[in-house]
Amino acid sequence: MIKLKDILNEDIFWPRNFGDPLPTLADTIKRHQQLTENGDLDSEDTAGVWISYDNRCMLCLREDGRWSIPKGHIQIGEEPVDGALRELVEETQIILNGFPELVKKVEKSNGDGYFHIFKFETDKKFIPRLDHEHTKWGYFSYDNLPTPLDEKLENILK
Repeated sequence: MIKLKDILNEDIFWPRNFGDPLPTLADTIKRHQQLTENGDLDSEDTAGVWISYDNRCMLCLREDGRWSIPKGHIQIGEEPVDGALRELVEETQIILNGFPELVKKVEKSNGDGYFHIFKFETDKKFIPRLDHEHTKWGYFSYDNLPTPLDEKLENILK
């Protein structure tokens, strides 16, 4: 769902200079249609879910060769937890039986947005069905994590 505050946001939905007039409703509808057609409703922020089972962390091997939690871009107007859960379902087909807890919000190294990391502790071992973005998965003990690990997670998971 796109919210009015996102439609008028200078940096995300409607880039404009200070002092420029606000867009008209017709302009806003046209801009939304352009973004929707291009599939460009992603914000700069990302979010992911860290699943912890039996003192182990579920990680997926991305196509770039790094191990990471299921994660991806938050869409404009989407809450970080909703984006994290959506990405989890898209990438693993896992539907949680509860809500994950926000454990860390890390500024991205390029300064464009934040990475929201949510943790879900469970006594149920989820078996993912991976999408095209991943090639392997596994549950790893925290003292023996696979390498290379997504650099944003190195200090958080250990």
